[in-house]
Amino acid sequence: MTPACHVHFKSMNTIETFSWSFFGSFAMEELSAYEAINGNNGDLPKQYRKSPFIAIKIILAVVAGGLAVSYGINTPLLALNVGVSTPLILRTFAKGLSSNH
Repeated sequence: MTPACHVHFKSMNTIETFSWSFFGSFAMEELSAYEAINGNNGDLPKQYRKSPFIAIKIILAVVAGGLAVSYGINTPLLALNVGVSTPLILRTFAKGLSSNH
């Protein structure tokens, strides 16, 4: 019987973990923008041109990086997944906090 094949990654440092998760969040925002443009006859919706909207998206990507670091993620794919999932993670945290009061 052949042993299971395991891929070993070197542990990532904090900057790498943060970056992969930041990129995952940013990639999801790009996908959202792409879908918004397609649903708006090829035009970028107005909210995408407003500074507060852009600032919130950048903050969300920074939070994504921080979450991956705080979880101690040490592989690129997992860090990317945290970045992609950050809005859902934050919604779940918020629901949990609001149900405790």
